[in-house]
Amino acid sequence: MKNKNIIMWLTGGAMVLSLALLLSSASAQSGKVYQLTYSPSEPVVLEDTTLSIGVENQGDKTQSYLLSLQIIEEGKIVHEQEFTFTLEGTKGIFFTPKYAAQTIGEHRAIVRLYDKFKIDLFDTQIMKFNVVSQLGPFDISIEPLTTRIKPGLFL
Repeated sequence: MKNKNIIMWLTGGAMVLSLALLLSSASAQSGKVYQLTYSPSEPVVLEDTTLSIGVENQGDKTQSYLLSLQIIEEGKIVHEQEFTFTLEGTKGIFFTPKYAAQTIGEHRAIVRLYDKFKIDLFDTQIMKFNVVSQLGPFDISIEPLTTRIKPGLFL
């Protein structure tokens, strides 16, 4: 009976110690997306829009990351990109991917920062931008086609 209690205490202590080590190693790994912007200020359809993504390692140790970028329009993913990189402790880096929208309207850029194995999600940023057209407004008048054909009528 006494041996069972000792074994139970040792097993419980080992579990608590392993949990504490796991939590301390997880908290040592961290990263943050500290900037997400776009230019030009009014993106134009079929022209490049440059996104600016700033990422920093908030921990003291060197960390490998995976940065995922998705552009969503009307609930559909229209562009995806991934970047893998390593940052020393308390250092930062900028990414400037380009995206040429194919249609006008509201778009969303979703940026997720993971560890290199895409297991731990460190940060997520979402940004909306509206893509416009430089063409228009249009003043088009269309005469309806006739339903009667007469001799000498040009169609």
